[in-house]
Amino acid sequence: MSRPRDVLAYLTALLLAAGPASAAVPDQLQLVGSGNARWLTFTLYRAELYSPTGAFTALEQSDYPLALSITYQRNIAGQRLVDATEQEWQRLAVGHRQEWVSELTVLWPDVGPDDNLTFIAHSADRGEFFFNQQPLGSIQGERFAAAFLTIWLSPETRDARLRAALIGA
Repeated sequence: MSRPRDVLAYLTALLLAAGPASAAVPDQLQLVGSGNARWLTFTLYRAELYSPTGAFTALEQSDYPLALSITYQRNIAGQRLVDATEQEWQRLAVGHRQEWVSELTVLWPDVGPDDNLTFIAHSADRGEFFFNQQPLGSIQGERFAAAFLTIWLSPETRDARLRAALIGA
């Protein structure tokens, strides 16, 4: 039979091993801001933006890497995430390639409560995705990373309140 102290030590070790949801974010990046995306009265996800300086002005003026970490609160099919991404690119008139949509379809899993999807933009052209701290894969192409981040960081974003929270405005 285990002693209570042994059980407490084991549980503590498990919690520490799991780490924070944003553990995929490189240590050199600093939190710029965070906020919740809501639909009606439901929280869909919590998003956090990270930059080298902890500040953000505009994608065109950003130093890379940048990281966007999203922790979901609802079950959402991976294909639905891909479809929403493509719809936002179309709505924002962001030039995108169909091959990016195809690559996202292969990369993104279904998500559920407390699942984390983190995107690290190494440059305006290249970024990599992590799911629950595990690498999913990279996508590169002219302005891919900037196009992806535009969904949340453009002044014309669908959720101006979330953008303001992310950029610390």
